[in-house]
Amino acid sequence: MCQETALLRDDGIDPKPDHNEAKMTQDVPNLLEIMNQASMEVNRLESALSVARCRYEQQLRCWRTSYEELKKEQGVSALDLASPLFRAESAVEAAAQRVQRAAQQFATAMSSRHAKCLEAWEEAYADSLQEYQKAQDLLKACQKGLGNGTGAAVKRLTLPRLRQLHQHRLRLASEQKQIQELLERVKFAKEAYRSSMSELESISAAVHELRRSWQLDEAQ
Repeated sequence: MCQETALLRDDGIDPKPDHNEAKMTQDVPNLLEIMNQASMEVNRLESALSVARCRYEQQLRCWRTSYEELKKEQGVSALDLASPLFRAESAVEAAAQRVQRAAQQFATAMSSRHAKCLEAWEEAYADSLQEYQKAQDLLKACQKGLGNGTGAAVKRLTLPRLRQLHQHRLRLASEQKQIQELLERVKFAKEAYRSSMSELESISAAVHELRRSWQLDEAQ
């Protein structure tokens, strides 16, 4: 990390007291502190990023292992049968969450008594209910399609394992999101360091030029 004295006295020219120089360098301590904090933040975030990437790799290996075990135990045909039902279940769950959000927003709009907002959220709530009903109909059709025999075994044995795999995928997505957030924060901290360094270099150049002008004035 740069030191203030080294930054401003490395040109071999003896500095002289001058209020202009004091004004030029008044931000130097703050800039050095920003650089120091940014450097520590980068180190901390990069360490957290390394841990997050390790967790992601572990989760990915776990998902792959579980998937291969499921294929080996249940067979590809069982997965093919169970997958549409699982997707239909997931669609119902997602649609139910949209209905809940739309209902909350509609209730908020009703309390505000804003006509335009109320009409828009009422329409959104009605649309979410229609989507939920469609998802429910599709789920019922998938459940009926499996019926008894092999289909019942698939529902009992394969479907729970697919749900477990889905949880693994959710954890993978969570780790990916955290990694991306850490990368953005590292980028921001590095930019703060570079910006402060650039300002310090500009101050240093201005001070050196001022001291050279003093030397020229004394020589004349």
